[in-house]
Amino acid sequence: MKTSYTRHAWTRVLGRLSLSPAEVADLLDWNLCVDIGVEGGSRRVHRLFFSVPDNMCFVAVQDEGYGAVITVLPIDFHENIAWQVGLSAQEAARALAEGQVRPHVAVFETPKTPADTGPQVFKIGAYLRTPTGSVKGVNLGSWPCRRYDNRVENLLEDDEFFKALSEKLTAKGAHLDEVETFFVRLGHQGSVTRISPAVLRG
Repeated sequence: MKTSYTRHAWTRVLGRLSLSPAEVADLLDWNLCVDIGVEGGSRRVHRLFFSVPDNMCFVAVQDEGYGAVITVLPIDFHENIAWQVGLSAQEAARALAEGQVRPHVAVFETPKTPADTGPQVFKIGAYLRTPTGSVKGVNLGSWPCRRYDNRVENLLEDDEFFKALSEKLTAKGAHLDEVETFFVRLGHQGSVTRISPAVLRG
């Protein structure tokens, strides 16, 4: 399932974590988390993940059917309203986030030859507000990074990129007014840079 957000969950991520919503979505989509249970009589799975910049675990409550994160809870909140989270699960989530162990699903690129090491592209995406009030992620493809010395700040000075960004959005059948934020990542594991949709409104 592909991660999206309800408006409530989006706000909780921004208010409670140093990670961005896109970075949390990556942890969930790449299975860099630990499933710790499902709410009785529902499709809501509780997924434990570790935020490296916050140095602590959180629980994403996510609908298994359509991927929407309902809320994101600190461990103490989760234990007060749901159930206790074991130390072994927290240690496993931390190990996954810090790259000490591989997830069960192969999510990384295949090894490259020495001549082809390092990121080749920026990964581009957007989070869109849906008519139901949730927020969903949309992949807008990639953009060459070497000509910008792999620096997002150099990319953001290129008018050609913003023209292409607008075209990519239109090709997805989306409108600029729906965009909560654009994001750019260097390769698959670089940090996320958020871009306000205002840059395309001139």
